[in-house]
Amino acid sequence: MRLRRRASCGASGCKFAGNGIASDSVAFYGPVWVDFNYKGAVQNGTFDSPYKLLASGISAVASGGIINIKPGDSSETFSDINKPMQIRSVGGTAIVGH
Repeated sequence: MRLRRRASCGASGCKFAGNGIASDSVAFYGPVWVDFNYKGAVQNGTFDSPYKLLASGISAVASGGIINIKPGDSSETFSDINKPMQIRSVGGTAIVGH
């Protein structure tokens, strides 16, 4: 038996449903998102519920993964990042450590 697979992709990544039922989907996460200006209570690193701190994004990102930062600035500083990753500013300038 061969399953038909459907993917629904948005800014926060893709959701994959092997049986076509959205409630049974398996999430495949894309980049981790950070927004220094985010006011929401839920922070899970998605586009719609980003982390407020870059440190949270760094902890959550997989080795070799990508962190996308929305425009803004943070006074956070770092001296010990112990895994490879890409950190990108998306949609404008993001300033860290000022």
